[in-house]
Amino acid sequence: MTKIAVVRNQGKPIGRVPEGASGTTSRAHAETVGRAPVEAAIQAA
Repeated sequence: MTKIAVVRNQGKPIGRVPEGASGTTSRAHAETVGRAPVEAAIQAA
């Protein structure tokens, strides 16, 4: 659980989410766009 959380936090700034986007929108976008890299990072870890 901790490992996944750390990977998620690392993936947020790297994700292509506009800074000015609202929290809910950017979060949903990060969930969609960031899922593949996060999954790969988890498997690589």
